[in-house]
Amino acid sequence: MGVIGFLGAYSQVSMSTAAYVRGYWTSWHKRNYSNGYFFHRDFQLNGQQTNGSISGVEIRENGRQPWDWCFKFEFDNYYKPDKKSLKEHQKNNTWFEYSGWVEYYVTDDYPTIQKVLEHYQFPMIQPTGDSARAKRRARATIKIAPYKKAPECFNIYFDGVGVGLSFSECPFDKSYFVR
Repeated sequence: MGVIGFLGAYSQVSMSTAAYVRGYWTSWHKRNYSNGYFFHRDFQLNGQQTNGSISGVEIRENGRQPWDWCFKFEFDNYYKPDKKSLKEHQKNNTWFEYSGWVEYYVTDDYPTIQKVLEHYQFPMIQPTGDSARAKRRARATIKIAPYKKAPECFNIYFDGVGVGLSFSECPFDKSYFVR
């Protein structure tokens, strides 16, 4: 299975994040993509996009190895909406909703995802390093804001918390294939 990624060093691409903890959303925190985050999308059928079917997104810091991602979410049932559905969601301002999975890491100092988000506002713990780490996998509800051409804003709810991701100038139809 191939991986799709974005190369932010050549453009002004950014990711903003927010955390949903204890019933409240934090303010958006802009993270400059060229300063440190790679986003990889794993497509089905050996990297070929088929009928808009995408299986997920991985986020890792710049310079890290492919297995060093800090946060990953996967769709169970993503499909590319048709034009009529896109227009209806825009008109009614309703978000698309999918089920899926998330994976993230915790440490001895931050043993739950709630503690991680309270401290970092994003699941930023890497799987390698000096602290004891444990990978967690949880069921998730993934909501995508209404869009015209490509998804840009995701709210991902899991384990009683949420992570908001907003990609500016980072359309999902402009990506490159990495084997």
